[in-house]
Amino acid sequence: MRKATRKTVNWQGKAVPEVLLSGHHERIERWRRDQRLTLTARQRPDLILQARRAGRLSATDEATLLTLYSKAHRSSANPSG
Repeated sequence: MRKATRKTVNWQGKAVPEVLLSGHHERIERWRRDQRLTLTARQRPDLILQARRAGRLSATDEATLLTLYSKAHRSSANPSG
């Protein structure tokens, strides 16, 4: 059997992430939270520190932030790549 492939959906000229089309509500909420954490970490890292100190970040949140910080560190260490 062939695996069904979904046509890429675009909105305002950008591809819609597959997770948003999946209908899986928990995964969609995780994706949304990851987006919020990413934006907050970039614009207000002080709020991330406050949330961490108050115990409001889950292990999954911390993993998301670690990935984000790792990517940022690699790109700043190698600006051409």
